Amino acid sequence: MVWKGGLASHGAAISIVLAMIWWSQRIAKKHPIWTLDRIVIVVALAGGFIRMGNWFNSEIYGAPANSSVETVFVEAGRASIERGYGENIRSLTFDETGTVFTTDSLNYPVLEAQFRFIGLNENQTGEYVNNYLARILNATSKDNANILPYPDATASVYIDENGAFASINVLGVPRYPTQLFEAAAYWLIFVILAFLYLKTNAKNRRGFIFGAFLIGVFGFRFFVEYYKEIQVSFETSMSLNMGQWLSIPLVISGFYLMLTSKEHNS
Repeated sequence: MVWKGGLASHGAAISIVLAMIWWSQRIAKKHPIWTLDRIVIVVALAGGFIRMGNWFNSEIYGAPANSSVETVFVEAGRASIERGYGENIRSLTFDETGTVFTTDSLNYPVLEAQFRFIGLNENQTGEYVNNYLARILNATSKDNANILPYPDATASVYIDENGAFASINVLGVPRYPTQLFEAAAYWLIFVILAFLYLKTNAKNRRGFIFGAFLIGVFGFRFFVEYYKEIQVSFETSMSLNMGQWLSIPLVISGFYLMLTSKEHNS
């Protein structure tokens, strides 16, 4: 159902295989596996860049957790707040305060959020933040919450040369930066596959490099899903999420290809 987003990387894997089968038979006159053994090397490289794009766009982030690499995806939080205020908001910035709000489950970094609205005076600016911010943040689904209201916080309003702006403390939700984990893994897989192709006889064993790609990429994808946030609500009751279930047959296919690979030159 590509008109609803498709299957992300799993859909891309299926589409690439089908496209390469067609290209190999109609254009290159090569066995499809010969083509796949070569193209998956750069697919792994591209996969790392795709995950870096997800990082910059605050997409496909990890589950809430305190760790040495915890990240608050403020751009995703900003988008939620801007949707809530609609066309009334002019700008929204976040600054670190260097303090944390401690709970039984997580330590939340405290951020200072500064709001500017269109056409509001000093009193209206404070009222807009105090009356609506907590409602907007509490209406965000738990899985997508990256900014939370600070308990009992009230806005301070200031005036500068650009007009009135309000400052209020909010809580950032710390998460695993799983996009960076995946980017690093895919680039490592690229290096390994390139080494196999350039420095060993693996390129002549039809299916060996393609199989190694499937095991590496989707084996890691299975593992990293344990650190990711749930992407769709129906996965909450599943022992393995959809990404993991879709990865299993691809990993099995990889082992099969590597174990049955034989030397061919085309």
